[in-house]
Amino acid sequence: MEKTNYCWRIIFLYGITLGIALVIHALLIFWTSYVAQYSFIVTHLLMFIVTFAGLYEYRKQQNGLLSRLEGWKIGFFINVVASFIVAIYTYFYIRYFDMDEIRRLVSVIQSQISATSIFSEKEKQLQIVLYRDYLFTPLGLGIVNFFSNVVFGFLLSIMATVFLYKKEKNDSETEQL
Repeated sequence: MEKTNYCWRIIFLYGITLGIALVIHALLIFWTSYVAQYSFIVTHLLMFIVTFAGLYEYRKQQNGLLSRLEGWKIGFFINVVASFIVAIYTYFYIRYFDMDEIRRLVSVIQSQISATSIFSEKEKQLQIVLYRDYLFTPLGLGIVNFFSNVVFGFLLSIMATVFLYKKEKNDSETEQL
């Protein structure tokens, strides 16, 4: 029971820490307008570092042992908690502070769709309506942000687990030493 409680405490502590760090990172992008191509790298580097730190803390508490399943589970849920926080931030930020961002995204998508010649005019209009009315809404962008962060977080938790994985020695291995 104590192991499970500690597991969830690690998940929430590091998940909330990662969520706040990602929100601060997003605010810094907004305030400083630094290059967006690097924000992708910084975001996933933050996710990896915090996930790694959470798994390391858990492994340290478990006498240096971490199974693959525990690592994947803890890393995944750390990123789910963080992704939920970032999705809520994305929704409120776009809904109340930056609707111009949606208009800019829709105009870029409209120009890209209009430039392609593989779709008929009716298909192009349908795609524009889909992006404008469903995907590029505050809720749509929040949901997309949540799921993309969860997927990348899962992949990063697998990578962190590979580095931190350490299994218990069997009795037969101990006797041979």
